[in-house]
Amino acid sequence: IRRIDRRWMSVAATVLLLFGVWFGSSDSRKKELELADVSPKMEETQEFFVQTIRKEIKKIEKYKNPANEKIIEDGLKQLDKLESDYDKLKKELKESDENQMVIYAMITNFQKRIEILQNLMNTLQEIEETKQKKQLS
Repeated sequence: IRRIDRRWMSVAATVLLLFGVWFGSSDSRKKELELADVSPKMEETQEFFVQTIRKEIKKIEKYKNPANEKIIEDGLKQLDKLESDYDKLKKELKESDENQMVIYAMITNFQKRIEILQNLMNTLQEIEETKQKKQLS
């Protein structure tokens, strides 16, 4: 019976240790804040932007083909740069005690991403329209 008790104690200790590691790295000790952490209204704002960006990316992926792959990659690289900038802003938001200027910069970052995606979508649509016109002529 003692062997079984020791095994269960060992398993229980391992589970507790893993839970402790997970809890220790949870959101309560984050080094950065999301826009959504500021207020419920900012959470709605962030969710709107994130959903809009996802939808635009899905639309763009439908246009992807070998002829326009480079254009799409360039647009996505611009998004990656803005995402990197946003990560810096998250850290800055935490350090600045939720400064309004940082919040505005975060919102502007989302707006820039959407603008890039919309411009990319317009370009892809123009390419597609030109291609269709050439096929009709």
